[in-house]
Amino acid sequence: MKALLKVNLLYIFLLFIIWRLLTLISSQISVFFISQKDEFTGKLFSFNNLLPNLWTFANFDGEHYLWISQYGYRQFENVFFPGYPFLTRFVALFLKDHLLSAILISNLCLLVLLFFLYKLFLLDFKKEAVYKGLILFLAFPSSFFLGFVYSESLFLLLVTLSFYFARRNKLFLASFFGGLSSLTRLVGIFTIFSTYLIWKEVNKKKKTLFLLSIIVSSFGVILFFNWKFSGDPFSFLNSQSLVSTNRTTTEIILLPQVIFRYLKIFVTADFSYNYTIALQEFFLTLVFLLVIVKNFKKMRKEYLFYSLFVVILPTLTGTLSSMPRYLLAAFPLYFYGATSIKSRFLFAIIVIMFMLIQLINTAFFVSGYWVS
Repeated sequence: MKALLKVNLLYIFLLFIIWRLLTLISSQISVFFISQKDEFTGKLFSFNNLLPNLWTFANFDGEHYLWISQYGYRQFENVFFPGYPFLTRFVALFLKDHLLSAILISNLCLLVLLFFLYKLFLLDFKKEAVYKGLILFLAFPSSFFLGFVYSESLFLLLVTLSFYFARRNKLFLASFFGGLSSLTRLVGIFTIFSTYLIWKEVNKKKKTLFLLSIIVSSFGVILFFNWKFSGDPFSFLNSQSLVSTNRTTTEIILLPQVIFRYLKIFVTADFSYNYTIALQEFFLTLVFLLVIVKNFKKMRKEYLFYSLFVVILPTLTGTLSSMPRYLLAAFPLYFYGATSIKSRFLFAIIVIMFMLIQLINTAFFVSGYWVS
């Protein structure tokens, strides 16, 4: 058993190393092929002389996370939940470098995440199918964010731990990690529904409301924080439209309306870099919706409800902007999607295409271009 565990750990570690090397190479050679932009970058935090280009991993949202970690919140930055920057601040007490601390957190969380994803989905799938899911997850066009100064890997680790411990009949740990996830990203609050469904299945006798209240209480901390910060407990929602001009928080835009908007863009707009980004947002969102439809009856209820929240919720703001990154959080769909691809040749083609797009996205992101 121990020998088998070592083999599995080694395989997961090799997957991580190969992925990390490919994205690093792409980020380093981008300067030779792509003109560099200086707006919305992490250059302000380029204090590390040994790794002078490390700040490119903190472009766009990463710059906000590092500012919060080092100096505290500024106006409208309450859209960024405190879990990731506060953990970065804590680690920086020892490393004396907020940028390096954030990158270390992201990559360590990703490595642990891969292991627990393996353990979680091994409860439902054969080993080969689980490995396929992990490969598809790492190859996804926006997966480079998992190793950059973004909260994705930390959030996904916390949610995965919540699901895993719920499946293992350990509700306190499931609620604890679910609560921490709601301190990291908004969709973390929805783990309460999935955790309840799992716990109801594995242990019907015990009362669960008290322990599940941990998740709600953690989200209550976010509401209290926003109230103290701005006088409005839901200011993190209201600030979304100010941080991202494409979003609306005053009304709900249904998904068919959003799809129509994008189809109109594709017909009327000139081809450009932003056009290709819109294509990615539209195509990948549709792919995930198709995976949900195809596996609607096969998926465990907790995975189905959670994935629906993750995929549908951002679209209600009237745009698919950042959807490729948000779709990383819908981790069950990578495993159900992988099992839906029966042909090994087709699976290999999809993985290669996804990975090539990811490397291109990485190169543009570190060069200062908006990707997701």
